[in-house]
Amino acid sequence: MSKMFSLENRVALVTGASRGLGLAMAKALKENGAHVIINARDAAALATAAKSIGAQPMAFDVSDAAVSRKALEDIEREHGHLDILVNNAGIQHRKPLVEWEDADFDRVISVNLSSCFRLARDAARLMLPRKFGRIINTGSVAAILGRPTIHAYVAAKAGLHGLTRSMAAELGRHGITINALAPWPAATLRISSRLSANLRRIGRLVPSLILFTSLSCDSLSQAIFLSILS
Repeated sequence: MSKMFSLENRVALVTGASRGLGLAMAKALKENGAHVIINARDAAALATAAKSIGAQPMAFDVSDAAVSRKALEDIEREHGHLDILVNNAGIQHRKPLVEWEDADFDRVISVNLSSCFRLARDAARLMLPRKFGRIINTGSVAAILGRPTIHAYVAAKAGLHGLTRSMAAELGRHGITINALAPWPAATLRISSRLSANLRRIGRLVPSLILFTSLSCDSLSQAIFLSILS
């Protein structure tokens, strides 16, 4: 991918980035000059991913509040600043509604929503003194359309969309923007033109804070940079 603009001297943390969309976003940031730190729980897989794009690996569990806070403190100590946070880490759990246990629901909410709140809050504490920051949350079109059996995932992503709006309303005047990307679950697969048209229609109906689109890796890169520029 050719450079869209320069992110030289910017430090970015991308969670859930050992593969898939997270790795694609990290690669795009790296290719445009940022120092990129990628996160996942699996240290071995993370090391392989980091080597493939020239990123710095930082393995930790985003659902562990104390560990996550220390990770941001370590970034601040090592690099002096954190400019971009991409909250991409997430898990999935599928069961018919009547078979869900409370612990299943709580675990998905913890990783997919609560961790995003904590990381964004702690990142904002580092960004506010410099009056600059970019926080990008990975949402989902499923939060708008709804899908069977993934109840906690849909609830978490819907909550993340709302959290994105409330944080943006508060922090925008301080030079910190917060956006959410809402890719279709089949983002890396070929989808029909009819589905693409439906997703574009949804995008027009939902506040522009959240980008609703079907994302290939290339268009994902474009979407993340639109979020950084906004």
